[in-house]
Amino acid sequence: MLQEIMRLAQAQNMTSGDYVFIYLDFLGESLSAEGHREAAKPWQSKECPDLGDLREAFRTVLMVTPHVPQTPEYRRFQSQLIQRAQRDFGVAVNDSLGTLVAGCFHDVLLLYLGALNETLQEGGTKRNTSRILEKMRGLKIQGVTGTVSLNSNNDRETDFDLQAMRDVESGEFQVVAHYVGADKQIEWLGPIHWKKGSPPLDNPPGVFDMDDPSCGKGGG
Repeated sequence: MLQEIMRLAQAQNMTSGDYVFIYLDFLGESLSAEGHREAAKPWQSKECPDLGDLREAFRTVLMVTPHVPQTPEYRRFQSQLIQRAQRDFGVAVNDSLGTLVAGCFHDVLLLYLGALNETLQEGGTKRNTSRILEKMRGLKIQGVTGTVSLNSNNDRETDFDLQAMRDVESGEFQVVAHYVGADKQIEWLGPIHWKKGSPPLDNPPGVFDMDDPSCGKGGG
C-alpha cells in the first residue's frame, strides 16, 4: 500500500522534497524482510527488488514505528517467550514486533498487579475497579519493555521510533529519533537527509494559502 501511495505521489511530482509523507507502521512490517525485499528497504518490491526511481521517492518518507528495547531484560524475555511458545504450544514465534506486543501486555499486567496489591492492603477488593485504575494512573514501574505508566486516558505512554532513509546510497531506513512516552521527550540520534537540504515548509506558497502573492492565478 505504501509503495502504491508513493508511486501515485511520484506521478504527481510530489516527491521532489516539497512534501513529507509520514507513515505509521505500528508493527514495523514494512521494514521487515519479505521475499525479495531486504530488511529496512520498504521501497523494494517482491517482483523487482531494484526500483531506483521508487527508492528516490522514498527519501521523502518518514516512518513512525514502535521502539524495540535493546536491554538485556527485554532480550531475555523475548528468548523465553519464543522457547515457551514452541515448547508448550507448538507455535513458532520469531523475534518480530509480535514479541514486543507480548512484552507490553506483560508489563501492563505487572502495573495492574501493583495497583491491585495496594488496594487489597488498604482493605479493598479486586472489584474496586475505579480505585485500582486510579492507582494504576499514579504508578510508574520499570518493565521488560521500559518505563510503564498510564496517561489521563488510561492509555500507556508508548515509546516510538522515527525512521528515515539515513543511508541514501543503499536506501536503508534507520532510526533517526526516539520518543520516550513516559518523559514526553524526543532523543535525536541522527540526521534526516532532506532532499532539498532542509525540511519542507509547513505552508508552501500556493498550496494552502491561495492569497499568497507568489501564487499564480490558478494557484501554485
